[in-house]
Amino acid sequence: MSTSRIPTVSILMSVFNAERYLKQAIESILKQTFDDFELLILNDGSTDSSAGIVATYAQQDNRIIVHLSPTNQGLVKNLVFGVTQARGKYIARMDADDISLPQRLEKQVAYLDARPEVGLLGTNVQYIDENGAFLEGGRSRHLAPESEVVLRWMLMWKNVIYHPTVMLRRRVLEEHHLNYNAEYSRTQDWELWTQMIRHTQVHRLHDVLLHYRILPASLSHTAESKIWIRRNMEREMIAFMGNAVVSHEGFSTLLDVFSQAEPQGEQVYWAATALLFEIYRRYRTKGLSPTDRRTIETDVINRCRTLARLAARGSRREALQILMPAIQLNAGLFMRIAAGKLAARVNRQ
Repeated sequence: MSTSRIPTVSILMSVFNAERYLKQAIESILKQTFDDFELLILNDGSTDSSAGIVATYAQQDNRIIVHLSPTNQGLVKNLVFGVTQARGKYIARMDADDISLPQRLEKQVAYLDARPEVGLLGTNVQYIDENGAFLEGGRSRHLAPESEVVLRWMLMWKNVIYHPTVMLRRRVLEEHHLNYNAEYSRTQDWELWTQMIRHTQVHRLHDVLLHYRILPASLSHTAESKIWIRRNMEREMIAFMGNAVVSHEGFSTLLDVFSQAEPQGEQVYWAATALLFEIYRRYRTKGLSPTDRRTIETDVINRCRTLARLAARGSRREALQILMPAIQLNAGLFMRIAAGKLAARVNRQ
């Protein structure tokens, strides 16, 4: 494919000292069953052999376009630049240490072609370790597809769309002047998803289309990343609830607990619980199918149980009071969740 021809997909791969896994990552793209793409490799000041590896592949395949930065700019700035260079109808992400399965592009393009209302599409993944062995027994990360209304609920609390699996509709970015936010040194993907879903629909394919590599350094959130998680949650809840959440005394506690960041003040778990259920009540008015309602109620009950467990350190009575709204919400579901947690605990002993 000549580089003068506009491809269907532009794939952004940022590279910084990725020599160990880079060949596997590039070859997983070159082996795709869908071949109408350009692979934009953004070499971000690598000091290892990454530049040589990239140059070798670029000489062999003119779909590979290399951009070199003499110094390390960081992932976010690299991606901001990459989006401006992408020419494809769709923009896909790829990390330099992951492996895309052969039908990834084919299935994502087919889905987006058939559903013009969807502008953000992720996929299921399987985790692999630094040596390529499957983690978690080879189970896929998500056992069931989730509807858009569930994904939107979850995106208020955490990132549920894996960055290296996404395919974005470039038109949505251009029409609404969207790109990665260079101010976000962490969670820049989550920040972009939440901006996009104000203008387009989101979906995640059930198919496992990427092997997501978990390295030792990525096993835990750093203090800095927790701050950015908290910031994202705060912005999304304010956007959804407005002054009702800003003025609520439990707001800071809710953010602290579910971002796992350092507490910003005294923790008021009962007030945080009241706010959690108020957010759900407002979200429920959007109309939920029975399946979606059960999924979201499960999440609400689990969050309530977390707040109650933390409150119990200071007052068992307060913990019991916190659990009451969860029981009133759906007593049968609450009991099944509690029984399941208890059984899992017993099995671990």
